[in-house]
Amino acid sequence: MTHIPEDDSAEAGLRAVEQAALGHPDVARSAAVIHTGSGGAERLTVYVEPAGHAPTPEPDLIRDFLARTLPVFAVPDTVVLVRTMPLTASGAVDLEALPVPRRSPYGADRSARAELLTELIGAVLGVQRVSTDESFVDLGGHSLLVARLISLVRSVLPLTISMRDVLDAESIASLTARLDLQGRPDDRTAEVPAPPPTRPALLGTWAAGLRCTGPLDQDALAQALRDITARHTVLTPDGTPPALSVVTASEEETAVHVRRASARLEETPDGPRAVGALLVHGPAEHSLLLVVDRAACDEESLDVLVHEWCHAYTARSRGHAPTWELLPGAGPRQGAAESRRTADPAHGRERLAGPPAQLTLPYDRPRPAQPSRRAGSIPVTVPAGLHRDLREVARRYDSTLRMVLQAALATLLADRAGETDVVIGTARHGRTRESLDNVVGRLSDHAVLRFDLSGAPRFGEVVAQARQEALAADERRAPGSERLVDVSEPERPGARHPLFRTALELRTGSGDRPRLPGISATPLRLPTAFDLDLAVVLAETFDDLDEPNGLLGEVRYAADLFDRATAERIAQRWEQLLRAVAANPESSLDQLLTDADAEAAPQGPTAVVGEARR
Repeated sequence: MTHIPEDDSAEAGLRAVEQAALGHPDVARSAAVIHTGSGGAERLTVYVEPAGHAPTPEPDLIRDFLARTLPVFAVPDTVVLVRTMPLTASGAVDLEALPVPRRSPYGADRSARAELLTELIGAVLGVQRVSTDESFVDLGGHSLLVARLISLVRSVLPLTISMRDVLDAESIASLTARLDLQGRPDDRTAEVPAPPPTRPALLGTWAAGLRCTGPLDQDALAQALRDITARHTVLTPDGTPPALSVVTASEEETAVHVRRASARLEETPDGPRAVGALLVHGPAEHSLLLVVDRAACDEESLDVLVHEWCHAYTARSRGHAPTWELLPGAGPRQGAAESRRTADPAHGRERLAGPPAQLTLPYDRPRPAQPSRRAGSIPVTVPAGLHRDLREVARRYDSTLRMVLQAALATLLADRAGETDVVIGTARHGRTRESLDNVVGRLSDHAVLRFDLSGAPRFGEVVAQARQEALAADERRAPGSERLVDVSEPERPGARHPLFRTALELRTGSGDRPRLPGISATPLRLPTAFDLDLAVVLAETFDDLDEPNGLLGEVRYAADLFDRATAERIAQRWEQLLRAVAANPESSLDQLLTDADAEAAPQGPTAVVGEARR
């Protein structure tokens, strides 16, 4: 093992990490850098230039190699592959030209099974949040706790796990990744799924923007847009790069320009699938917009593109081309990653056979024949105490917070609609390995969860259904919602989603804000096409001690169907139900709904549901 004294200088420590990386046979050159994220946390990144004789190695395999070689405190948080290491005129590595690794806001767990495994490990160790970069032993685990973990995992999941698996794992991340592969093809060498030859059924656009203060180089910005679309060819099916449109506009006109860009994309299906725009508000005041066709990529791809546009701009503004992290090769064949998503269509048909045509929620207006796809938003804040209590409910039922929230949402929908057969969608992370983190494409989708709430079940039974449904999407390789549209051939009225009308998304990570040199950049909230009736979007937050610090997010609603006041009441009712669940998680659904009725609605400016009164 490489010896690095903990009190050694940072520079000497970085050089020792670089030398350890060079010990891997597939590494030709390496550089170690400490990056500071948006929240101030430092992350050690090792950049690797692969040896010319070898196939492109997997970043997680190189990290596992370093975990066996280096002391725990020196193991890198991230390994980034670059085709060629950028050099200065003197021949040293140009550290400023290296791409800063993007931290996903969706969290580190790659599947429902991996997320559940991490939660079970946290329950055994008695910690609220597991540091996935450390090993079970480093986190205080010992042989008695290993035995308890093995028993717990075997009781919840159909996995084979041994004491050696736990004790020999270099990190929690590598342990969950290894267990998550059981019974599945190892797709780490599979090609990335090729983009669809035709536009699929689910249309619309994603939009992201940055409000920028400071001098912007318009030529560098336009070249950077060409750089990212050349890197991700799914955005340019005909080979034509998109042009950057520059217009003078007020900040109030931003939404208008987003809608115009979206309309332009949908009207030209054979042209570029991305549009960039720079709105000039004043000499040093701008809004930078990126609108992308949903047929080309998923929502996380948008986060990738914004970060890479900023990275390319930084390089071009300094007079050189950007250095890119290597991407796995795309090809015409569908690799294992795609086959896992689309396998077993018969199971998908059986699982969704005969769901209700629609849940009749308290709509304020009839559904129009041609929906406008406009959405409203109610800010939602779940306080730290309730956040902590809900995580404890999850552990009581050997599940995850996501599953508890899904069960609560299904309960709310059944109550509002007077139905017992409830279908909701939940976002499913499609980047199943580290090398896919910066791939732009339709890798993520929605898993479709179906709940049977007949017979007055207790809440724990509904949580068990949520766990079973989520794991079925993994274990039985159930197809995602986009594929189910094809195999089930459901009726698609208007422009709305044919399989579910309500969705829940929980983001468990904390993404980094994009950065531009010499410019203050703040993310913009932009309108996008909304195909659902309701969607609950939440993000977990934690304090400096990794204790639960609340859930932040919003309830989005179809403006065609709901008045804002109605959506506010639904959001407030859901918060009251969450409080009832936290107080009496063993109760029946009927009792929880009665308790929620008794819960006093928040009043005035202290309301948990933000902007409840206008």
